[in-house]
Amino acid sequence: MRRMIGALLIAGALVVVLMVAGCSGAGVAAGDVRGDAVRTTAEDHLSAVTLLKGWLKILHERAPDAAAVGVHTCQQCEPICDMEFFEDGSYRIWGTNSDCSVFDYTVQADESGTGTITWPNGDVMVQWWGPPIWDGDWLSQDVADTFPDGTELTYTATVDFALPESPQRWEGTATLPDGREMEFSFDRAIEGDDHLVLELPDGSQLEITIPTTPVPGTVFWPVFEEGGIGHYVSAAGQRLDFAITGQNDQWDRWVFAGADGTLGDFAIQQQFAGMGQVTQNGDVLGALRWTDTGAGALDLVGTTSWVVTPSATARDFQVDQWVANIAVLNPMPMY
Repeated sequence: MRRMIGALLIAGALVVVLMVAGCSGAGVAAGDVRGDAVRTTAEDHLSAVTLLKGWLKILHERAPDAAAVGVHTCQQCEPICDMEFFEDGSYRIWGTNSDCSVFDYTVQADESGTGTITWPNGDVMVQWWGPPIWDGDWLSQDVADTFPDGTELTYTATVDFALPESPQRWEGTATLPDGREMEFSFDRAIEGDDHLVLELPDGSQLEITIPTTPVPGTVFWPVFEEGGIGHYVSAAGQRLDFAITGQNDQWDRWVFAGADGTLGDFAIQQQFAGMGQVTQNGDVLGALRWTDTGAGALDLVGTTSWVVTPSATARDFQVDQWVANIAVLNPMPMY
């Protein structure tokens, strides 16, 4: 992993930093560059950024900040929990989470259940989970979440408690109200790697591996200095290999390498807005910058600026549009 990240970063370091529209110094003539190809590469890059940033936002949280992370936030609340037991072995549990959302669950005698989370803005998530299935120290459970816009996440969560690193896996499908589906799988282990795979309905794919380590507030925190490596394959079959690195507990650099020798080297901010440059064979092709919404501008050498955006499919399947934090993906989430 470190060798691949190093190779990408060394390639990126061969170019001169370019952070503003337009450029000076060595470049290639506009006529020598297929602007549409560079634009396609830039849009594939933004699609990868858009898909990944939402997952990183929910997967890597530390307990003191959990109430301040996500789309359903208000003032921090003191968690409250009440319970009521019934003669058939079932029980009801209700109360308030730390982000001021209100939960109400009914759990059956076999530990399956249903319930809702209602956020202060009125949004409601409906959840169902099946009974836990034990096979020795191996646990499996099916979960289905329906979000306010009608999007559904259905997945199976498994944990192997027989191993000290307690490897776990989520595998399932995100279904939009119009019926389009994204397959996803996510594996993690204590002092191991987070491994995420997304397969979108337009044929595009994203995969990344990020090493994690326990820190105060969470068992799974990225090793930012070592970084993560991955790749994105567009609906047209174009592949971008990329690496992200960081320091001081946040990501700050993204580099990519295309199959045609195109390289990108970017500084990124906490919300994944970024800016940097695109090169090929040591020549500067242009500057690329984008906002935290994914809206970007590509300034090719000697030409005007191009508007670039992530693919519509990448925008539609941003997971943080629905999931505020990783706790919400668990059966009967309370946090």
